[in-house]
Amino acid sequence: MSEKNLYTQMRNEFYNKFRQEIVPKVSEYEKERKQLLKEAIIKSIIFFAISIFFFSFPNFAFLIIGFYFFVMSMLSCSFYKKDFEIRIKKRIMPIIVSCFENLSWKEGGYPKGYIYEFVQVVPQHDTWYSDDVFEGEHNGVKFEISETSFLKEMVPQHTDRYGRIVEAKYTKVFEGIVVKFDMNKNFTGHTLIKPDKMFHNSPQEYMQRTVLESVEFEKKYDVFTTDEIEARYIITPAFMDRLKNIKFAFNVKDISCGFYNNNLFLAMPTKKDIFSISSLYKPLNDEKQYFQMFEEVLSIIKLIDHFKLNEKTGV
Repeated sequence: MSEKNLYTQMRNEFYNKFRQEIVPKVSEYEKERKQLLKEAIIKSIIFFAISIFFFSFPNFAFLIIGFYFFVMSMLSCSFYKKDFEIRIKKRIMPIIVSCFENLSWKEGGYPKGYIYEFVQVVPQHDTWYSDDVFEGEHNGVKFEISETSFLKEMVPQHTDRYGRIVEAKYTKVFEGIVVKFDMNKNFTGHTLIKPDKMFHNSPQEYMQRTVLESVEFEKKYDVFTTDEIEARYIITPAFMDRLKNIKFAFNVKDISCGFYNNNLFLAMPTKKDIFSISSLYKPLNDEKQYFQMFEEVLSIIKLIDHFKLNEKTGV
């Protein structure tokens, strides 16, 4: 079966399951969705009114309190949505992933995230947390998809002068999608493709910057590697074209790529809530939000065919 026909078959299967299985399940929650939306709007209005009250006083402390309630008014709906979405996902995600071959999903928890500390397609970090995690196989290529945030410790856990334990404070250094693909190709080096920086600083002393022949590619990316010959073999003109198009396909500003331990890693930073469903503002049987999430998963699976990762030679 051709790639195009396979994708069409997946879409048709999802459409049928959406009508027959997903709609009946989510319809049970429609009354609750309307009630949660009503409560969220009321709280948002109350918080906004409180913020306006405190803003009316020319006092710095009151301004801080007013700002706090203003932020709460903006986030009220998102607080309600998150818990609601998790409950909906647990019921319908098994149906959605069944439309793909050998795909599984779980909410949160990505113990394998530690490997990104070594790959370095994301900034240096101390911890991470994930929302949606997918694991599967397509055309004989195993893959993992994770919506993950990586954090750097800014203030370590310590004890204050009263003997109380103060928890560590972290700052977010990456937020977006990370993808790991197995590759049917053996390579011993460690190669990184990062967005171009003015001074082209290497992320590690043992990695040297390699200048490729493509002037257009060099303007957008820096390449660092432990094996220049291998890097030139892996990063072919065809691979350059594929990588260039991925940014537009996922509507992301930057993309980083790493070849490490016979795996291909991609990191795409975005603040967009990927794989999101169950909007409080839309009926739960609204098909657009589900088809969007389906296409987001499918577009990442397409990368296996796009990069030809199932081939034994080349990339």
